[in-house]
Amino acid sequence: MTLACDLDGVLANLHTVILQDVSLLVGRAVTLNAITEFNWWTQHFDEDVGRKILDRYIHAWDYYDPDAIEPYERDLATITFELRECFDDLDIVTAHPESCRDRIQKWLCRWDVNYDRLFLVGNTDKATLDYYDYIDDNPLLAESLKRDPTKELYLYDQPWNRMVRPRRGLTRIRHLREILL
Repeated sequence: MTLACDLDGVLANLHTVILQDVSLLVGRAVTLNAITEFNWWTQHFDEDVGRKILDRYIHAWDYYDPDAIEPYERDLATITFELRECFDDLDIVTAHPESCRDRIQKWLCRWDVNYDRLFLVGNTDKATLDYYDYIDDNPLLAESLKRDPTKELYLYDQPWNRMVRPRRGLTRIRHLREILL
């Protein structure tokens, strides 16, 4: 079986880099732990600023140097190798546009991430893709997957998904290695 693994918020700590930029944009510090909703910019800023923040997220791999983006976990090479062994295949599935592919691949290579395929799916709902097992930080995906009891989500713990409660088909994890236990 193939495991679909999200990039931002699971493997790559892109949020810290974006939040530094957002802090400059809005003139005050915006920290990771202050984000308690997935689409947080729609709640806290006017439409113009919100649109700029959303654009930063969508095109982040075009805006930011991949070398400046740290991983959430230091031993990604080992963990992703073990996940591939456990699930047969590991696909990186991210909502970024195709224009970001080269920089994402550079980042994956830099951190020796073991994976089989990279899919940039844009606005496609990941729940509609042909996977049964997911690692993601998106609480909206948790809601979409709730409708299909054959699918399993390992929800990577982040401040913006803490309102999601574990249930059948959803396991909260704080580290990727927990999936292997």
